[in-house]
Amino acid sequence: MSFVDLRPYFQGRVAAADSDFTEWTDAFAEDNIPSSLMDKAYHIKYGDFALKSGVQNGAFLYDGPVTVNFYFKGYKDPIDAIDTAWTKAETIIQECCKNTQRLSQSKIKNVLASFAGVSQLGATNDNVVKLSIVFLCTVGINVS
Repeated sequence: MSFVDLRPYFQGRVAAADSDFTEWTDAFAEDNIPSSLMDKAYHIKYGDFALKSGVQNGAFLYDGPVTVNFYFKGYKDPIDAIDTAWTKAETIIQECCKNTQRLSQSKIKNVLASFAGVSQLGATNDNVVKLSIVFLCTVGINVS
């Protein structure tokens, strides 16, 4: 099934962008990452996928978002974490959207970065920065 191919795709691309990142694998609760693991943690979250078109080359094509959230500690100077987050955003987007990667998968047909944003983790925790990158992914499910 092609939807499950997305997680290893992003795991591989994130590792290629920066091997220091550690995935937080709690399926739904990304807000409970322990403080000791917070710096350079990331979390992958699937959105809802919708049918893009009819059958193409024997497969239904579906489009949907995959959000990858990254966390950076700012310690005494949160502006450093913001700068780091934006620098990493560019590197991660470049790695995930390389033509040689996104267009060479058998079931993942395309990966495009559609949004990147940086915010504080919460009102009471403004020294941890959250980088969110939303990728619009097209996957094919073979129906022939």
